[in-house]
Amino acid sequence: MKIEKWLYFRNVTDVDNDDGDSSSGGLNPTSICIPASAVKSVEPTGDQVIEIHWNGVRVPDDPQSHNKRYMHGATTDGVKLDVTQGKTKEVMELLANKISGKHASDGFVVVADDCVTDVDNNTIDAEYLDQAGHSDINSCGNIFMNAATQGRGIHEYFEIVTPMTADDNDVAASLSVKIPNPSVILEATLLSVAVATSDHGSVALEYHNAAVADDAASAGTELVGADTAGDTSIPDGDLDISSNASFPAIVHSGSAAKVSRTADTYLHVCAKEDMSSMTGTPQVGVYVKWFGLPAVKV
Repeated sequence: MKIEKWLYFRNVTDVDNDDGDSSSGGLNPTSICIPASAVKSVEPTGDQVIEIHWNGVRVPDDPQSHNKRYMHGATTDGVKLDVTQGKTKEVMELLANKISGKHASDGFVVVADDCVTDVDNNTIDAEYLDQAGHSDINSCGNIFMNAATQGRGIHEYFEIVTPMTADDNDVAASLSVKIPNPSVILEATLLSVAVATSDHGSVALEYHNAAVADDAASAGTELVGADTAGDTSIPDGDLDISSNASFPAIVHSGSAAKVSRTADTYLHVCAKEDMSSMTGTPQVGVYVKWFGLPAVKV
């Protein structure tokens, strides 16, 4: 059985400061543990500095964690190590040997840990990769990460929204993102996550080229629901979120033609009956898939 090696780095001296980020951008962790198989290169960038680079591990989840996206650019993350002058080759060789070693006990490899004060304020020893009790690594420098950029391609997005009371054909809830122009909408789905406590609640999904306020006339084009062009939704109906609904329920865009958009696209969950007397807190999951640029927060 193959056992993955994991390489550990920490560049703070007090464990109380190992808070995950040494800057405000979320791209400089105070410690990190990465699989050795992700390492791309180890190179000297000075007579006392070695940089270890690995495949980027951070794919951004903006605009929110439910967002699932397939297109993102490759990035390289890494760490800088301060080493004894003239010993860069020896440190690189030691690291390579440690990664390639076959001992199961070597699964967790501390390469550089600057911490000298534990959580109880006791003094502890810093720990560096060594050979025969001697290490030529003096300290762990900057750990750097890069948020993977996204490009044009196929994207998916899922968000749970809470429809409010609304008149028939008014917007009951809106997604927190828009799809930038241009795009092609490929498919969409509505899913009941929670139902109302009254016998009110029937909704459809519409797209529009502008944001529309809740409880205002929708003015959009139906993408999922009973009134789509050609009755394409599966099943052919609106999503029932009333207290008498079958739960959970799902309505998919079915055989709806792909929608080519030449304007920014806003997505609204719209009331398809009078929901002004609705009680409770129904919730609807909205899924959309498109070709174009990644979603943008609104």
